Order: sequence, then C-alpha cells, then structure tokens
Amino acid sequence: MYLPLVARRQTDQRERGTYANFMRAALGTYTFLFMGFSFTDAYLNELRSEVLAFLNSHDEKGQRPNPVGYAILEDQAPSVRTFFEQHEGIEVLHYETEKKLDPHSNQLRPVGWMGFTDWLEAIEKETCVAARLRALLGEQAQIVWIDPQHNDNNQRGLTFLRNHVGVNVAKLDHPDQLDKTSHQHAVLVISHFGYNSDGPSQLAKALENMQLWGERPPVVVFGGVDFANQNRRLANRLGAIDLATNWTDLMRVIEQMFGRDELNSGPDAATQTGFSRATISPSKQQT
Repeated sequence: MYLPLVARRQTDQRERGTYANFMRAALGTYTFLFMGFSFTDAYLNELRSEVLAFLNSHDEKGQRPNPVGYAILEDQAPSVRTFFEQHEGIEVLHYETEKKLDPHSNQLRPVGWMGFTDWLEAIEKETCVAARLRALLGEQAQIVWIDPQHNDNNQRGLTFLRNHVGVNVAKLDHPDQLDKTSHQHAVLVISHFGYNSDGPSQLAKALENMQLWGERPPVVVFGGVDFANQNRRLANRLGAIDLATNWTDLMRVIEQMFGRDELNSGPDAATQTGFSRATISPSKQQT
C-alpha cells in the first residue's frame, strides 16, 4: 500500500483518535512499503508495536515467517537489519550509498542513491501487472479478442493491453472472422461466451473454426457474472482454459496460463503476500 505518512503537526487528529484508528486499521490490513521513513517517530512506532502484538505472527521458534512490511533503507548494519526483521516485522531492502568526502567537515557523506532506484525498478517488475504480463507474453505478442460489443464491454482491457502491456490486439466482431494465416500464431484468444438460444454459442463456433487449424492458441472466455459457474463448465468442455468475469480475474488467468513461476515468484506473491529479497532483487545485488 502506498500511503504518505505525515508524522508532524497531527496533534488534533491524534487527540481525537482519528489518526490512530486509521493507522491501526491500515497497518493491520495492508502490507506497507516504507520509503524515506526513518522509524524515529515514537508515536508511529508505538502504533506499529500495537498492531504487531495483535497479529502475533510468530512461528514456534519465535520467528516471523512473513514480514508485515518492507522498508528501503540505506547504509544499515547487518545487526540493525536483523533486529528489524526479528522484532519489528520489517524486512529491509538494503543498499549502500556512494560516499564523497565533504571538504567542510572532512567526513564522508552519502551522494549516490541509485540503489533506491534499483529497488523501485525491481519492485515494479514483480508487482506491476503490466510489467509482469509484458515479461510473460513478450514484446509485440498478438492477442485475438472476439466480441461484437468491444466499445461497451472491453475498452478498458483493450487500452491496457495495447498501451501498457504493449501487445497487438486484433479485434474481431464474430468468430467467422478468425483466419488461420492471421491468427494461428497469436499467444491467446479471448472470447465472449455469446449464448445463442437457437444454436451453438459464439464460443463454440470460434473453437469449432479453430479446430481446422491443427494447432491453435489457448482460449479464455471473458463474460459477465450471470450464470458464470454454468458457463465455465460449458467453456471447459468445449476446450477453453477458463472463464473470467472481471479484469482482475482475467489478468490472473493470463498469468497462470503463461507461467507466473517464470518470474521467480508464486502467483499470489506480489498481490497478496507481498514480496521478498529472495524473489526481488535490484540489478546490482545490495549487501
């Protein structure tokens, strides 16, 4: 969770309890990433201690199996990092700054902060949906999307895939527009279910058309929540991989299809349980 923590000049809010209640709820619900945070504010540290005591997330050896937060910190001794992990529930994403001699004080001062940027880039690679899909699908991959009502149903997804992931999306209004020469080597076909009371669904027609190709791309159905379980069973029997009913579900299905493990992390790591130094590291490993 990104949350600007303003620790000063909050006397009125603190006295009313609004600030404290909000921070307790946020710290107990979300995994925090602390950036530019010194951990010297006694009030916030007290709130964090309350939440940690409430969570009581220690294993039988007294260790915390999963951190409750992460912090990008520079120039911290190993003993300090260990203390944060074992007693504060904070896993330190560490980097060393470059040092330069200050001619006025004759002391070394930090001047280089590229390690901070390296950590942000590494975190984005693992937690940004667009970056993860880009890594899985590859540049200029083609996705075929079948739906007669693209403007009403799919504009958000089309824009995201084209502009943020960078894939080429072929919009088709009808399964009869599927063409072996143009679409056989697409990485994925997304189709609406297209129920038809007088005959086969649009999904069935699409899969039937592609059977003539020999090899075909995998197919995912993107549809509404009405009759979703029934339609999912039908879609599976017809040969589709899965049915998604919202954008989050669709992106999850795509990630699972193309192998989230290839990004060195489980499918839930970035979105549910956070990340760790074992799965995320900057381009230059920081000691």
